[in-house]
Amino acid sequence: MNKEGRSNPEFDVREALSRAYLLVSWGHIDPALELCERVDESFEGGHPLPQTLAGGFLVGAGRMREGLQRLRATVRRFPAAPMPHIQFAEACFLAGRHRQGHRAMERARGVLDEASEECRLWFDSLEAVWMSNDPPAVTSLPVGPI
Repeated sequence: MNKEGRSNPEFDVREALSRAYLLVSWGHIDPALELCERVDESFEGGHPLPQTLAGGFLVGAGRMREGLQRLRATVRRFPAAPMPHIQFAEACFLAGRHRQGHRAMERARGVLDEASEECRLWFDSLEAVWMSNDPPAVTSLPVGPI
């Protein structure tokens, strides 16, 4: 294992995630999800980024229930990582689950101290849109219980 906690330092994480984004843009969600799994497995103990991206890919593909489940599992697996909390909150809002989204935003706020500037900006923009008294009207997809 190297200093980044990678169990397979020869596996090119950036290339794999770039390829996953490309696959998603072509509508090939399942191969992109497989790449996210490979990236996660390349880190000893996993990493929140590939699982968070996988959840976002699922939500973006309209597979809302799967996306919410993946993101909830990622939040539980990496409770100190802000990105999964924020992505889960956004997915909840998009699914019309505003109370759940508000709770997720509050949990995200609690772990923002260690967040990157980009992550803080993402949180701030979500907060400005969804936590206002007049959030945008979004036609939510039926999800059912997660």
